[in-house]
Amino acid sequence: MLFRSFQRLVPITNICSADLKSIKTVSEHFLPGEDTNDCVSICVHYKSRFNSSLKRDDVLSEVSSMFLNSGHKVDLKNPDMVIVVEIMRGLCFMNILNDFFRFKRYNLHQIANTKDKVEDTTIDNTKDNVEGDSAEGGLS
Repeated sequence: MLFRSFQRLVPITNICSADLKSIKTVSEHFLPGEDTNDCVSICVHYKSRFNSSLKRDDVLSEVSSMFLNSGHKVDLKNPDMVIVVEIMRGLCFMNILNDFFRFKRYNLHQIANTKDKVEDTTIDNTKDNVEGDSAEGGLS
């Protein structure tokens, strides 16, 4: 399957201007409620295009420090939630996703290839079972 129009399809829930103050204001909405005492692990996924005014380290430290100050932790390998921060020119697109790495960072090519590999394995296992059953049936 070939996608020529786009490669990734990332859901976005919040849009703001690309400055640290706006990003901090929007990311406060992503903090889990105070009624939950669970410690949540997060990862901040940052991507910038056509913008040289914001520095990657500044945005990452700003967003992650809010979660760390709330008693949560950062886990880059297996987080509970991923905060997606996409900067494009003067706009910042943000969302919080639970299965970001399970869905291959929403890369459609990788998702399609993984699905094809799973189907090929399933078909091969089915053939082995059918051949094994017919061979056993012929012996009796």
